[in-house]
Amino acid sequence: MKTKTTLPRHPWRQLALIDPRLDQYTWVGWLKIHPSNLFILPFAVTVLLVYAGFTRGLHLGSVLSSLVVGLPVGYLIGLMETHSQALQRVCKRRQFATFLLTKTLRLSLLFSLLFTLLIPALLLIDMQFHYSMFDVGLASFLKQQFFEVLAISLVVAGLVNFFLEINRKLGPGVLLNLITGRYHTPQSQERTFLFLDVNNSTPLAESLGDVKFSEFLQDFFYDINDTISQYGGKVYQYVGDEVVVSWKSRPGFVDNRAVECYLAIQERIREIAAYYRTTYGCVPEFKGGIHRGTVVVAEVGKTKSEIAYHGDVLNTTSRIANLCATLEHDLLVSDKVCENMVPDPTLAVEPLGSFYLKGKSRGVTLYAISRAATPDAATAPAVSTGRNAPPELNAEPSVHPAVRNDLAVPTSSLQTEEWAESAGVR
Repeated sequence: MKTKTTLPRHPWRQLALIDPRLDQYTWVGWLKIHPSNLFILPFAVTVLLVYAGFTRGLHLGSVLSSLVVGLPVGYLIGLMETHSQALQRVCKRRQFATFLLTKTLRLSLLFSLLFTLLIPALLLIDMQFHYSMFDVGLASFLKQQFFEVLAISLVVAGLVNFFLEINRKLGPGVLLNLITGRYHTPQSQERTFLFLDVNNSTPLAESLGDVKFSEFLQDFFYDINDTISQYGGKVYQYVGDEVVVSWKSRPGFVDNRAVECYLAIQERIREIAAYYRTTYGCVPEFKGGIHRGTVVVAEVGKTKSEIAYHGDVLNTTSRIANLCATLEHDLLVSDKVCENMVPDPTLAVEPLGSFYLKGKSRGVTLYAISRAATPDAATAPAVSTGRNAPPELNAEPSVHPAVRNDLAVPTSSLQTEEWAESAGVR
């Protein structure tokens, strides 16, 4: 019989269940601004520069005043926005227009109020440089110029927030790529893909109901978003109960980042498991497949355009993720991924053998990766295959003992068809 988990009565402890980091912050942690809120710093300076330009013209005093006052004001607003993000789950999700309007009003009011409180410092700086942005005192400013600053901040905040939110909705960089037409002509890129799929989604949807299950997926995708961004990944698509994440290969890029991203998502969900047990009666469980290769990136669609990836890499990654349940592992990666990883003593790597995936004429060698129980127990060199890898990894991989006999690597075309049919991979 299930025991119902109850939320602590204290509201701060409720927030700590949603984001345990709130309960672990030191004073240094509270002084950090989330990267998504860094735009507020140039926003504050821009508002002051625009105001100074319209009222007294741009000169040395107004520029210095904008910097000295705008940066502290922007920093304070950024802190408020950063630490208010934990409240987003407590508050009901708002529609795009409502969210944009409330955030614009909040930023503008905060800016105007903090700006007013720092006017004495601004006037002191102006006096030092023998320039004056204001010909009136604080009392007169509140009557005459406060609403000018508020109006300018509303316009600037509205424009900045609109483009930031559209960019966030489409995905980081997608809006700019569509505007510039970067992928109007198809281009080839080397990319790594992670397919992350929620386990037992069908029975879960039946037990929760369609609406509750949809909210379950919304919360799950919402909670893993920051972790994906932290490891440099970009969400490419949400397909049902699956999320597709990609990394662009650059000089020095290693696929440890994709593996660590998956493991960090596991840790993140464990941290907030109490929230899911209380809200849905279960904690998300998921599997993942990682593969890399060359894909074609192109802008597709007319009435609905998007930046799409085409190529066999995505199909192969999906097949790898689907094998997780059969092979009884949470995370499977291809040999190409292992070849592009560096040794890490915190990772346990297990070679599983070669498998013929649906639509593939050649077998794909797979590895299971998990967090090592202890550094000594990890097969650190096993993370990389090739000249520097130990002999046992360069040898012909064998089939993992957990795999049934009818899933063994086939040795003939007839066995290939029989094995594929029984394994459900072709």
